[in-house]
Amino acid sequence: MAEKNLSEHLNKISKDIRRYIELKFDYLKAETVEKIVEVYSRIILWAILGMVFSFVFLFLLIALSLYLGKLWGAWYWGFLATSAGALIIALIILLMRHTLITNPLLRIFLSIFFNLDKNERQKNISKSKKS
Repeated sequence: MAEKNLSEHLNKISKDIRRYIELKFDYLKAETVEKIVEVYSRIILWAILGMVFSFVFLFLLIALSLYLGKLWGAWYWGFLATSAGALIIALIILLMRHTLITNPLLRIFLSIFFNLDKNERQKNISKSKKS
């Protein structure tokens, strides 16, 4: 009788453990999907904002080119000057890409995937810079 009772308890514990593992796995899958959706939604948002900003910046550069061209007496001087300015800005962004792009993205993705607080993110960024 005791063996049967023990066997039933062990069988129930085994089923409970399997169910717990299944639930934990389902939870991890749901959490992963949530994180992926959050990342994709941020990427889409920033892509849309980037396109809008690019169009605004382009039209501002054209307006500045036309103004400078009118001011200097030849349209091509205005376009040459604004093209040079845009090239300088692009070179500055290229040289500072780690500070302006890589590190902020790393902080964002670390905070999304690992729910890290600010101190832990700074430690991870410092580690990634060293390697």
